[in-house]
Amino acid sequence: LPIYADGRHCIVYNGELYNYRQLRGELINAGAVFRTDSDTEVILAAYAIWGETCLSRFNGMFAFALYDSTRARLFLVRDQLGVKPLYYTEAGGRLIFGSEIKAILAAGCYSPEIDWQAVRDFFSFLFMPAPQTIWRGVFQLPPGHWLEYDLRGRRVARIEQYWQPLTAATQMAKPEEAREELRVTFTDAVTKQMVSDVPLGVFLSGGVDSSVAAALLAHGNSMVWSGWEKELRLPRWFSIVGDVFGVVLSLCLGCFIGHIVWNWALGGAVSLVGALSSTLIVSLIKARLGLDQTNEKTKDNHRHHKSKGNK
Repeated sequence: LPIYADGRHCIVYNGELYNYRQLRGELINAGAVFRTDSDTEVILAAYAIWGETCLSRFNGMFAFALYDSTRARLFLVRDQLGVKPLYYTEAGGRLIFGSEIKAILAAGCYSPEIDWQAVRDFFSFLFMPAPQTIWRGVFQLPPGHWLEYDLRGRRVARIEQYWQPLTAATQMAKPEEAREELRVTFTDAVTKQMVSDVPLGVFLSGGVDSSVAAALLAHGNSMVWSGWEKELRLPRWFSIVGDVFGVVLSLCLGCFIGHIVWNWALGGAVSLVGALSSTLIVSLIKARLGLDQTNEKTKDNHRHHKSKGNK
């Protein structure tokens, strides 16, 4: 549901702002008044006081639409790394958006049409590069970008990038400095995500990154890696991490086997096949949908009319 503030701003929000408490304190010092302790209200107050520059202060995973009634502007914003999805299209003088494409299709204002180049890209790269989607005319807002929609002119006024990873990176002079910076940054990132009203968990794959995350989360916490089916005897590395950091491990057998098959047996093969035969796959999909037959009928009719003309 949308949340309103000060009679001017309204927001629809999906996600979490990890540093909202810090920003809340800064906004109170700047004169903001809060009715709740939610991060949603912090976003509204941040925009009201700092404008679009507030985006550079946000640390989290989020996608939101913010309506400014005074300026007759609607802003769509996606987090820096694109953790939360955000799709949109323009149809019938309207901007239609949602966290899922099926929300756009359900609006009934857009006539779906497959973008075959996007399908080829998917089977070549195993993902669709932003801003394209499988539907022609439906776009995903790229990570670290915001879109401004002019409600009076009924058009997209601009799309801008507010965050770039290279400019956000810090240059290290020595390996020791880089190691310390990594430790501080990793610890800070995990600590900020430990703010929760429910028990915390960690997905432990056995790699270095997830094991470090488990170690940092384990300080004073009991964690569960939860599944849906039955427990499985875990590889030795899982057990070591569990014993050292006191992590309670539970695993979905089907998920585990699927992970092994995909990564060890099929992953490389599928990537290779996708890169070499995306055009063939697209042709097969078209044939399955009956599009090739339609095209062939059109060609036959064209040849028929042409032969009659020659006679």
